[in-house]
Amino acid sequence: MSRGLRLITMLVCSLALGGCASKSPPAPKPTQESVREGFTDAQTAKALAAVADTRTRAGISRWFERRVSNAAKREQSATIARVAIGESINIGGGMSLERVFVLWNEHDQSQFVTRLSAMELIAGSLRSDFSRVVGGTGKAIAEIDFAELNRIILKLYTFKEDDMPCCPTNEGRTGFQLNPAGLEQLQ
Repeated sequence: MSRGLRLITMLVCSLALGGCASKSPPAPKPTQESVREGFTDAQTAKALAAVADTRTRAGISRWFERRVSNAAKREQSATIARVAIGESINIGGGMSLERVFVLWNEHDQSQFVTRLSAMELIAGSLRSDFSRVVGGTGKAIAEIDFAELNRIILKLYTFKEDDMPCCPTNEGRTGFQLNPAGLEQLQ
């Protein structure tokens, strides 16, 4: 093999190997145990702290305090996994309309239910609020993929028949749209 051909071959091999070595491995799929690890007050505080507007954050906090109180009546706890702002519209007078999506869990020692709530807040005051169950123990694990305007896309990990009870392997996406009549699943 000529020296030039060897050099080109070595260069191609090093680029191919270097490209593989620099890529990070894909994130592991969530398990029911990894979801439960997020059932902490610290996670709720972190999710709320990610909301930049203080009036919006205060409005979500007031809304969530009612969810925590309702869960406690059923001897359960509630935690926020993530908050996503879909849209922020300046409506004048220093006020804005915020369309907000909250992925949260009600849970006890043996099971959990994941809900997606969508709300509109004006200057931090709740104007509308709709919720849907999107996951839970043995059903699905939901994560927010992205939110835009009045729509949100969730990444869902669902269980196949032969999956272990801890670990769903089927991955998909589903979307929802906040309308005046409710939170509707996109087709």
